[in-house]
Amino acid sequence: MKKAVSIIITCWVCLLSMTAGASGLEFPIHLQFTLKNLHDQASKNTKPVVTSDYVTLQEDGTGEFDFLSNDSDKDKDLLKIVAASALHGEVRLLPNGRVQYIPAAHFNGQDEITYLLSDGRSVPIEGTAFITVNSVNDAPLTTNDEVTLIANTQVNIDVLANDSDIDGDALTLSEVSAKQGYVLISNNLVQYTPYFDYDGPDVITYSVSDSNGGVSVGSVSVTVLKENKLPPIITAQQALHMDEDTQFELKLSHFVYSDVDSLPKDIRLEVGSGTNYQVKDLTVIPNKHYYGELSVPVTLFDGKHRSEVFNATLTVAPINDHPDAGRIILDIVKGEKLTLHMSGMMHDPDINYRHESGLDPRLEQFRYIFNKDATGADDKGWTRQGGRFLQIPGERNGHVEYIPPSDPSITRDSVFFFVYDDMGARSGRGDIVIEIKESKSSPVIRSHYNIPAVLEDQPFSLDMNAFRILYQGSLSNNHQLNWVIPNELGRYTYDAATNLITIDPLFEGTDLNVFVQVSDGASNSNKYRVPVRLIQVNEAPIVFDAEFTLIGQQSGEIHFRTGMLIDPEAQAAPGLLDRFTYQFMTPSGSADNKTKLGKIVRVPGQPHGVFRYVADSGSTGKEVVPYWVTDEQGLQSQKGFILFNLENNEPDPGLEEFALNIDKATAKAGDSVTLSWPVQAHATTYRVWHKVDAGQWQVLKSNAQAGQHQFVLGQFNVSTYYVEACTATNQCWRSKSTSLTQTKGKGGKKQVIFIHTDLLGSPVAESTN
Repeated sequence: MKKAVSIIITCWVCLLSMTAGASGLEFPIHLQFTLKNLHDQASKNTKPVVTSDYVTLQEDGTGEFDFLSNDSDKDKDLLKIVAASALHGEVRLLPNGRVQYIPAAHFNGQDEITYLLSDGRSVPIEGTAFITVNSVNDAPLTTNDEVTLIANTQVNIDVLANDSDIDGDALTLSEVSAKQGYVLISNNLVQYTPYFDYDGPDVITYSVSDSNGGVSVGSVSVTVLKENKLPPIITAQQALHMDEDTQFELKLSHFVYSDVDSLPKDIRLEVGSGTNYQVKDLTVIPNKHYYGELSVPVTLFDGKHRSEVFNATLTVAPINDHPDAGRIILDIVKGEKLTLHMSGMMHDPDINYRHESGLDPRLEQFRYIFNKDATGADDKGWTRQGGRFLQIPGERNGHVEYIPPSDPSITRDSVFFFVYDDMGARSGRGDIVIEIKESKSSPVIRSHYNIPAVLEDQPFSLDMNAFRILYQGSLSNNHQLNWVIPNELGRYTYDAATNLITIDPLFEGTDLNVFVQVSDGASNSNKYRVPVRLIQVNEAPIVFDAEFTLIGQQSGEIHFRTGMLIDPEAQAAPGLLDRFTYQFMTPSGSADNKTKLGKIVRVPGQPHGVFRYVADSGSTGKEVVPYWVTDEQGLQSQKGFILFNLENNEPDPGLEEFALNIDKATAKAGDSVTLSWPVQAHATTYRVWHKVDAGQWQVLKSNAQAGQHQFVLGQFNVSTYYVEACTATNQCWRSKSTSLTQTKGKGGKKQVIFIHTDLLGSPVAESTN
């Protein structure tokens, strides 16, 4: 017995699209008839006709509209809006079929409501309502204010500073009133004056209007303090601490004070001068290395009354100070020694130089480091020129002896020194300069004044009057002395006749150290370093001549960047060389870099500035190629020359092959065979090679005549030939190879197979019968 099947139809529209019996469903006859009628009705339904709506409402208003009134349905179906939305507002569907539209706050302009209209049978269709929201002036927005003032004074209040207008209209004060004072409007400000001697609260009420008639009311809460009749009173201070050799800024918040009739903004702190410190505004600056307690007088001023002086206490905590290293220039005569007390070469603020025992015992714990390059490393007393400072045995710490360099030509020695105190704090750099004179009367260059900057490509002179030179006990005898300036290779040369110093054109730098001496004719002074600041200018490249010998078809590579040119600026910035250009034959360059006997070409894959000289075929002898190099700024070098010696200038055959022919189409053992080939230029010798079967290559004829070779065939299966052409310098190249294969064919005929191959290729056979 079959079980009954219950079917619940939840989507009649879906079933309308199915014919009865579809998907294997079997419906009763009466249900099939009903479904068929429904399907027919749906297929005959006419979609509604939607007509656009145009409506208007005011800004910040709410509109209720009947959009169905101008829509229609041919089938008289009941129409219903099932969904709606707007760009600039909220849309609600009401139970009565109407649509409520609420524009966004303060919105005005054009908007659209898009809605879906359904007849209950077909897919809903879209309709549009065009909304015009008329602009309505918005009233100004006011924000309440607060103000405090002293009795019997006046205040101007900018009440509009925090008020606004949504429409961007200009705001104007129109009315103002107060209960405990006089108010008026001046330049769009509220001017308030409390009644005489009044103190207490008050309220100012004002009206503000925009340019389109909008009006709002705002208020100001007023506090009127008693009239300023009493001075401020400072009652206490915070604990104030600072470190030695620092600064401290006093602030009003550091003090406890009272002033019942003044505004906080009117109270001003004042700092007075005192002992062991300086004052800048409110900043206290103790004297250098001072520590202890400072008594600082301060007062408060409320704009009318000044408080009594309050002596603030500021505690300055001590810190360990670094020693200060000094600088000294000493004179000695060659061969002499000197002694030096290092404690006199420095100062330490923490040391008591009036100690009851003569010297502060802490000085025995100090360390003195001598260093040659200002790095602070301990060079064990050695100086820059080979002298040395050594502690004198048995003497106080820091009592040292200077031993001059062993080189008698040294006239000036120097060393840097650093001092470490008893707590390990290090000084800055100190300097000791020793002038080693030839005699006691020798001049000594002490120092110099500012030396003006010079152009690096222009000779310059040094003005002796710019130097402090001690001679015969005076610094005013420079006119009795002459310069002695040795040349410095790679840096500068000196011409005594003109007194000019010429900078080496390849020297690049921002400063040039010139080493000078002066002479009185009997002895020379110490050597003295003069730093001269250079004004850099672009200098032309410098090129050098070169010679190359090329044998045969060799191509000479020219590496201009290594050995052929020097550019002062490119030495510091090698990347500039990539922007240089090269000209051959003329300063502007020849067409295609052509020379008389060849041409110069760039070498692919090599850095910029690498060229190759390629001689014309058959060219011999010598060729001189002038050239120039131009830098990235267009400055050109002097003319340089490259000499090319061309010997046996023959073509480089490489693996180039030429044709090789055999005169017979068929051949057998004992036949005469002739090989022929084109005569090769520059070839002086031809060698004929052959290989029988799988044997080794052998020379068939070592000195064949040009163009052909005749010989008699022997017994073979396969014989292969090629010809080698060689120059007098034994540069060789070869022909294509040719092979003969001898076999007997049908009918007693021989079958000859010609096999042609390239040097490295596979043989390709051609047969004849």
